Amino acid sequence: MSKVIDGVPESLTREQFTQIIRSFGFEPTRLKELRLDATGVHAVVFDFREDGTRHLLKDGSGYAKNEVHIPLIDPEGA
Repeated sequence: MSKVIDGVPESLTREQFTQIIRSFGFEPTRLKELRLDATGVHAVVFDFREDGTRHLLKDGSGYAKNEVHIPLIDPEGA
């Protein structure tokens, strides 16, 4: 059981979670991993072909993925 912190929800609905993902510009179905830390947003997204199918690696070992980092920046003078 995890610690309960006042003001922090104990759970999220799928709709709330989807909204969070989309707020960073990602489509949930294309996302493999999403992580937030003190440097910003880190994501691993599947690479899709123009026809909408996932790009399979040439050796057949899995799907092609891209790593994305959206850095956290502070406003000037902050």
